[in-house]
Amino acid sequence: MYGMLNEPKKLGVDFDKQAFFYIESPFQLLGAYEAITYYEIRSYTMYLRLSDGKENNDTQLIDLVHFLFKDNLNSIKFLNIKGKNRRVGDYLRMVQFLFFLLIKKHCFTLFFMSYYSRFIDMLLFILNRKSIVLLDDGVGTITLQNKFSYSKNYNLFTCFQLDSFSNQVINRHLFQRLKKQFNLIQYSEDTIIFVGCDYVQSQIMSQDHYLNLLDCVFKLHKYCEIIYIPHRGEAKDDLNDISKRFSFVAIKQLSYPIELLGCYESVISRKIMSFSSTALATLHYVYDDVCIEAYQFDFQLLLDQTKIGSFSNIYQFLRTIISVKDLD
Repeated sequence: MYGMLNEPKKLGVDFDKQAFFYIESPFQLLGAYEAITYYEIRSYTMYLRLSDGKENNDTQLIDLVHFLFKDNLNSIKFLNIKGKNRRVGDYLRMVQFLFFLLIKKHCFTLFFMSYYSRFIDMLLFILNRKSIVLLDDGVGTITLQNKFSYSKNYNLFTCFQLDSFSNQVINRHLFQRLKKQFNLIQYSEDTIIFVGCDYVQSQIMSQDHYLNLLDCVFKLHKYCEIIYIPHRGEAKDDLNDISKRFSFVAIKQLSYPIELLGCYESVISRKIMSFSSTALATLHYVYDDVCIEAYQFDFQLLLDQTKIGSFSNIYQFLRTIISVKDLD
């Protein structure tokens, strides 16, 4: 699944008709930003779904859309969906709008990556498969492609190098448009960035096991200044526990996706590491002069043992592009 990709011709998109984006995360928004240039999209409408109780996600989405789309904000629409109202009023308005576009034949291609939501299930049932392009949703894209088959798949626009089926188009980008926004970057040899994972909040791993894994990694780099950049899904209480246990670690909250370090910072660490974060792959593609490392842990620590296959596939992929070290 991770062999060399023979770049296919771009999707046959009719750009006299409008493209439609449905975005739920900052990473998906970065994919949309690249897709507009890659496919030379002239007309589009983008819906950003805000607030499922994830304030950090919303903050990053809002800040990022104003940074990347400041000249096209009239094409952006926000959906505020909270708690029990999720997938009710706002989604109904989306369906109404989408059907309007389809009836008027203004909408040709739909870009999204909330593949497992009920709303998207309905759209997949209604729409022609050829009119759909899935955007990246982190390393979840790799898991999804592994689950696809010849009889069931969708076209992808991704930064990952994945093999396609004969009836599937996978177009790849390497954040070329984003790189044009970067400052002149200098690198620090004395600091290390550790990219946090939301394993505890997502009930992937117990808090004790996560802290013990961090301890194993930090001991390997005790002569460097360590900067911990949390995943936007990590809870404040969990971050407080990290601060208490590792007083020598500086926790730095970002209001933007970590891939944009080069846009906001003039000096960044030469080495960036994590466990199985999406950022390890994307940072490898974005920053040529940064050393990226992953640390693989014992999968028996996973609370849900059915996830072993997914984590195994992720690390298998990471080993093809960056250094992966096993933790004892």
